[in-house]
Amino acid sequence: MAPMRGFVVAVGVAISFLVACGGSPQVVDTSGSTGEPWLYGGKDVWIPIVDPLGQRLAEASRALSSERPADAAEALREGAAFLESEAERVAPGERGKMHQAASRLTKLAETLDAGAPVTRQAFDLETREVFAVDVDCRWATVSEADWMAATELVHTHLERARELLAANEPQAVAIELRKAAALLRLEAGRADGADRKAIEAAWFELRQLAAKAQVGTLTDVAVLAHGAAHACQTLAQAHQCETGRLWAEHQAAPAGRTLALAAKELERALVWIGAQDDSTQKAAAEEARRVATALVSGPPPAEAEVTKALDELRLSIRSLGERLQPSSTTVPG
Repeated sequence: MAPMRGFVVAVGVAISFLVACGGSPQVVDTSGSTGEPWLYGGKDVWIPIVDPLGQRLAEASRALSSERPADAAEALREGAAFLESEAERVAPGERGKMHQAASRLTKLAETLDAGAPVTRQAFDLETREVFAVDVDCRWATVSEADWMAATELVHTHLERARELLAANEPQAVAIELRKAAALLRLEAGRADGADRKAIEAAWFELRQLAAKAQVGTLTDVAVLAHGAAHACQTLAQAHQCETGRLWAEHQAAPAGRTLALAAKELERALVWIGAQDDSTQKAAAEEARRVATALVSGPPPAEAEVTKALDELRLSIRSLGERLQPSSTTVPG
């Protein structure tokens, strides 16, 4: 399958770190139970295991918790090697960051080799910092199928958050919202300009909601629904823009698949706020889905037909976005 920009949730052992009473992290191996690998990086940061770097960090974390420093060091060196290889694929101005991140992992491995202790806090800090560089340098070129499966997980975690809020489990709500936010952050790495800023604003809004859930002040499902709808709307916007790029490159079937995703996210956003019967936006989504099916199955529809569907969908997504502007759009650096 042809590569495209995006990200992949890797298949493998799913590792989650949950903070126990007293603040000491415990390792919970969820292998085979959810199919969604996550690494807890401390400071309420959930990191999806998205590429070989994430896999190596998870292996190192597991080895560190099992008091196998040699195995942890080897995994860290492999993670550093991946970053070095990725440095050749990013913009020249970003390569220094990749090399520095690789050096941090190498130094941590050398510390373990020397028999010096590495605390969980120190490891988590390195994990967060290195992963941030990996994301910000736009590392990913993955298969279309893998990216599509991963971006769908945002909605999965938002739905879980709603269920858990109804069940009065605020700590679990916070975790689900932070996972959805983490996936949005990755999606922002695929986008440019206004699309990237919009996704980052939705990401920050979910982080704010998670913080409120953590302390028990998120109790109104309507507040959660607003943040979830905003997240879905920004994804719809990004997918619609990606569709336009693919169509311009004469990639009909991939354009159809991303167009179908854009329509789905718009409809999800409408459902979250109870506006699923809005006739204009509903019609735009339905027409986009019809054109998407034709693009995938063939023969491709006329260019004017595709352009019209994209324009109508874009206007509907923009209209919904204006309605869903969060109260604060300040995004952390």
